[in-house]
Amino acid sequence: MAFAMRDEWQEEPVSTTGAEYVEPSATELIKPGQRVNHLFPRAVMEEFVLQRVTERVWWVTRQFYGSLFYVGKRGVLLFDSPLGGADATLAAIASVTSLPVTAVVYSHFHADHVGGSRRLFELLAAAPPRVIASKNTAIWMSRFPSDLPRPTDVLDWPSGATRFEEVTVRLAGFPFPSHAPDHAMFLIEEERVGHTADVVNVDQLPFGGFGGQEPLVLLAANLEFIRSLEFDWFCGGHGNIGEKSDVDFYLNYLDDVAALVNEYVPRPT
Repeated sequence: MAFAMRDEWQEEPVSTTGAEYVEPSATELIKPGQRVNHLFPRAVMEEFVLQRVTERVWWVTRQFYGSLFYVGKRGVLLFDSPLGGADATLAAIASVTSLPVTAVVYSHFHADHVGGSRRLFELLAAAPPRVIASKNTAIWMSRFPSDLPRPTDVLDWPSGATRFEEVTVRLAGFPFPSHAPDHAMFLIEEERVGHTADVVNVDQLPFGGFGGQEPLVLLAANLEFIRSLEFDWFCGGHGNIGEKSDVDFYLNYLDDVAALVNEYVPRPT
């Protein structure tokens, strides 16, 4: 279904970081402080929403699930394949390059973010891609056991790395219990771009349960860890394309919530 603007959508809600909203573009690089406009109706009505992030990296979202892909000289590196989104993701990639997907990164083992890999591999059956994942992800997929395509390139936890053509794909495993036992951020070092799902939902308040953090008191420490990494842009799996200002917003939000709780429900003496 094509995107059609309705009168009630003309005015954007206030950005959590004071960002400027712009039309998505598959050719123009997004600039610092910008976000894709009208993302909610676009995600519902369009096959996919595509935004160029760097010269070789694009952000794509479909029905509230976001991914990144890097276009190399011989193939494409895809971060996550959300459940039900493989066809749309490949269509988005095909709109900017004729190169095949030759590697897929699993951010963590939850099927809503990587369950589309089953369909993805059906569509890429002639030349199945590499699957890059952390050692923790490989272990948990075995324990369940998952019938999704298994990792072929297993990175040491918590800081393994591998090469994809001319770039380094680095794992940064979270230091404290989080949304999942294999929760991490993946970085394309040379592009200064990262991908981590279900921690920071860009341009949104934390969703129910603060991303399912376990326990919540350690969320701020994991956010500080993300903040310490070297990146300019990141995909949070949900919401808009993000910057470090979005991590700062979550940290400030947690401080505000804690202050209010302590004010109205003081700790017993």
